[in-house]
Amino acid sequence: MQDAYEPGIDGIVLTLHDMENGGIQIGTQTTHDGGQFYFNNTTVPGGLLYNHKYQIRMDTLQLPKLDITLGGTKPIGAPGGRLAARGARQASSSQRYYWLSPANRSNFTDPGLRDSDARLVGGSAVISVTSLDAGQNDFTNDLSVYSCPEVVAEKDTIGICAGIALDSIAADGNYLSRVDSVRFVVFSSPQSGTAMYGSGGTVLGTVKADANNRAVIYHPAISTVNTSSAVTQQYVYVLIYPIPENQACRQSSETVIQITPSLSATATGGELNCTVKQVTLTGQALYGDGSKATNATYSWTGPGSFTSSLQNPIVSVEGTYTLTISNPACPSSFTTATASVTSDTVVPDLTAGGAGLPCVNCSATLFAEAPGATLLWSGPNGFTSTETEPVVTIPGEYTVTATGVKGCTISTTVELLPSDNDDPCMNHVPVCVPITIRRVR
Repeated sequence: MQDAYEPGIDGIVLTLHDMENGGIQIGTQTTHDGGQFYFNNTTVPGGLLYNHKYQIRMDTLQLPKLDITLGGTKPIGAPGGRLAARGARQASSSQRYYWLSPANRSNFTDPGLRDSDARLVGGSAVISVTSLDAGQNDFTNDLSVYSCPEVVAEKDTIGICAGIALDSIAADGNYLSRVDSVRFVVFSSPQSGTAMYGSGGTVLGTVKADANNRAVIYHPAISTVNTSSAVTQQYVYVLIYPIPENQACRQSSETVIQITPSLSATATGGELNCTVKQVTLTGQALYGDGSKATNATYSWTGPGSFTSSLQNPIVSVEGTYTLTISNPACPSSFTTATASVTSDTVVPDLTAGGAGLPCVNCSATLFAEAPGATLLWSGPNGFTSTETEPVVTIPGEYTVTATGVKGCTISTTVELLPSDNDDPCMNHVPVCVPITIRRVR
């Protein structure tokens, strides 16, 4: 008459009751061959009556005494027995509890796998049926039960460098039914209780466990951006999906994703000139929030095979220098910056002219010009002057030096010629003697 089928659940005792005769028990069956049972004229003493009301009952108190798996059912071993001796983890699995599966699970591809047609009456799961014509069978009623699945994240923590994509996250399941999947959900803060089964997190993916009950999600869409100065954390929870109705079965396990701070680099150079022969390169590693990174490593390269691991090395050659900064915790992650060292050794343009004394006891004016530079004259008897046209009286050689703003200098010498007669007359016109200066770098 009736065939109730729950794949894999063998060894469950069912009873048949005549509801038109006070509900007395008239037959018993034990599920077999993957969960099948039959109440018919062969298995029910005295046979079945046509168009008669019966109940198939399953005592749920027997379930905790059984170890039900998809491969079959066996009694749970006594404490200290063979099962307990296999190890603590397997022994703890003996404390399994089973529940009647809800009806009308039509949202599954195969709803019959967890669609129980029974209702719970006291301690029994009950299916009410009315017998049909002789030889007619009804295979539509299931007595489905389920136990709490288990799921454990393979890693408690995963460390990753900022900006590097996460490869995968894995979890191991136990007692997963055929409709169970493992769902990975990420939260920005740790969850407690069964909050991770609610809203607020971001679902990374839902995957079926493989033959070894291992579920893996590859390349999860977890942002690894970290613009702070400290390690940031994201919390990935592995859950059972579909969500078990019984809250006691809402297992979860946590993997904390720890993301190191990202680094940026700054580098500054300087200028070499006639005064400054060396400059100090300045490098700085910064976190994303602009604070200084104290644990960074520095590596400089530059002209002439220059290398240095100092943060602020000294150089004396112009050119472009490259700074590479990395975090020792993330050797494959680095950032670079460049610094330029320039050189300015251009001397001023200097033009100067001497003169001749027009008479005895007369004076003459020398001349010099160097745009943007300062002048310094020196001559006989300790003569000095910073004027462009100094007045002089003593014949001889006078040297003028022009100094540019970058400290570069150029010098030339002009001559003050003596008077060619002894006439002290002041009407003589002084003769200027031009001097040609060639610029020397």
